[in-house]
Amino acid sequence: MATLSIRCPSCKGGDLQKSSKRQGKEFYKCAKTACNPREFRLEYTYEEQLQAEPADVSPRCPECQGKEIRKFGKKQGAQIYRCNNSGCSRTTFRQKYTYKAWDPNVKSRIQELVAEGNSARAISRLLSVSKDTVLKIKEDK
Repeated sequence: MATLSIRCPSCKGGDLQKSSKRQGKEFYKCAKTACNPREFRLEYTYEEQLQAEPADVSPRCPECQGKEIRKFGKKQGAQIYRCNNSGCSRTTFRQKYTYKAWDPNVKSRIQELVAEGNSARAISRLLSVSKDTVLKIKEDK
């Protein structure tokens, strides 16, 4: 969220007094005695308030939601991770998938839509994946 602050250009203080209005523009003077008393037009400065990032930004296993993972190389520029949890059936995964059909959330969504009775073409249009991918996941189910 941005906040608007009006400040004196010489001392950067916020104590301003309206001085005059010429040609439709308002001029101000700084109220501080130590500051140069010459007139100036408003100077707008936007100050962005930084939002705190979530404390936990480390990737988690999409299968078991465990944090016991390690880096397992890169493929096509994307980092691959390996789950070290012995009870997890998942071995490797990526944090961000370039092809949507590989994302486990998309696969589960396809299975839900198939169970609701939607056609393969409708599902492929909804999720932006290939119709053949939908049919393959439908067969695997």
